[in-house]
Amino acid sequence: MVNSKFKNLTLFFLALFVLPSCLKQKGETIPQIIISPPPQAIELDEAESLALSDLPVPLGFHLITYETNFPTSYYCYQGKLSPEKIEDFLQIDSERNGWEFDNLATAQIKTYLIKKLDKTAIINVERKNSVMYLHINLRNNKSFNHEHKSI
Repeated sequence: MVNSKFKNLTLFFLALFVLPSCLKQKGETIPQIIISPPPQAIELDEAESLALSDLPVPLGFHLITYETNFPTSYYCYQGKLSPEKIEDFLQIDSERNGWEFDNLATAQIKTYLIKKLDKTAIINVERKNSVMYLHINLRNNKSFNHEHKSI
């Protein structure tokens, strides 16, 4: 009986240490899943990224186009997430980053307004096939108000 337990225990440890090394070939590594941006994704420089760091953009969404016409800017992000999850994320993340969140969405058009003292953004969510797009129109209120006061 003791000999049988010892034999089973020895086989267990032998399988535990030897079997994985038999399955792994020399020089082979475990494959990692990498979520890469779409081919048309745009990388912003550090200053631009910092300026947008508090905008609510879900993980996995990538900037595909932008246009700046000071004091307003347009950003379009592409990703895959249901409209309901996007709405939940926008509300939670906006409020977490100090934005005031207003849901202006209807059943057909998903539009959201987020505001801070120094900036305002209108976010439209659009579905094309299975891909979701976030269209963000951002206005810098501080410079916008400053320009109007000096006139």
